[in-house]
Amino acid sequence: MPGAGDHAIGHRPAAERSPHVWAEVVDGVIPLAVEKHGHESAPDLADLAAPDGNLVNAGNGLEVGISHSGHTTGIRVGCRHRLGRPADASGSASIAAMFGTPPRLLAVDIDGTLTTPRHDVSDRTVAAVARAIEAGIQVVLATGRRYRDSLAIAERVGVTLPLITTGGALIKDPRSHTTQYRAAFDEGVLAGVLELIDAAGHEAIVYTDSFAEGFDFHCRGLEVGSDGLRSYLANNQSLARLSPRLHQQPPSDSFALFSMGPEDTMLALEAALTDAFGEAISVHVIRSPRYQGSLCEVAPAGVNKWSGIQQLAGGWGIAADEIWAIGDDINDLPMIRKAGLGVAMGNADPRIRDAADHITAANDADGLAELIEQMLDSPSRSLTDRR
Repeated sequence: MPGAGDHAIGHRPAAERSPHVWAEVVDGVIPLAVEKHGHESAPDLADLAAPDGNLVNAGNGLEVGISHSGHTTGIRVGCRHRLGRPADASGSASIAAMFGTPPRLLAVDIDGTLTTPRHDVSDRTVAAVARAIEAGIQVVLATGRRYRDSLAIAERVGVTLPLITTGGALIKDPRSHTTQYRAAFDEGVLAGVLELIDAAGHEAIVYTDSFAEGFDFHCRGLEVGSDGLRSYLANNQSLARLSPRLHQQPPSDSFALFSMGPEDTMLALEAALTDAFGEAISVHVIRSPRYQGSLCEVAPAGVNKWSGIQQLAGGWGIAADEIWAIGDDINDLPMIRKAGLGVAMGNADPRIRDAADHITAANDADGLAELIEQMLDSPSRSLTDRR
């Protein structure tokens, strides 16, 4: 049986491929699928058939379903990969074998991905990240957390590369604390957003790049907003700068903000902000990993974890298809969709699972470590010569 990369499609120029053409597999046999559907990609599909008509491993440029126990669950010809966890672990193949060479950059979410449900990091995960770094992979943390709140986690797993924080809006070097990138709102947008939030009866927490000054955000008071927000402020009051007229006079160097409350009210706020500002902002609602309620997070136009990854990858000469990204919640969606391989944790939001190319184990079962171990444990796979 041919191995990964042995088929012409894996080496064919992108312009010669037929991207995103789905062929329903009939009885798990490729030729039947080709005959039934008659896609223009039929020769590519036929090329992938083993003598028994079933799926074999393919190189880069192919989206496939897992083949195990003589049955194929799906095939897709294109420029990405589509995998689910094997129904039978005994039939699983290594991730590297299915996808070819491991990534040059691995982007990792923190809460719900790197951390366990107890908000710590397991020894197995620490060891796996260390192996990835030793193998020459650029391991980058991409989180919705504040920069200050990410430092202990980065130290725990030995990551010294710049941290993509606040959902991609702030990137800082954890060794020198210098800023590599800070997003900025277009003129008038921040004031308008705060005005709308105020009119809707909510409070805003406005971030500034003020780590060196000893605080992280501005707020109008410490006993304002929802119960969840009050808890947040009580636990982080030493990092707050009180600005009673914040909604009328926001700091000029703000790069992101959030409001907190029940999910339904935050979804309504998201809808109102989208209607009012459209593509002038990036906005989403995400459940709070540590406090009661949900967060409506707002950043400048086009800012998200993927844009932060691109800021770093571009400087390192790393292309999108050389990046793997793993996460669990809605703020991970852009990087899951756009990375060369998007991986969802087993505990991920259903929207992330649907968008992902592969699903690993949950964070209470070391899903990140599982991914890295499968990625590195395939014979003859090494990144040491690619640095």
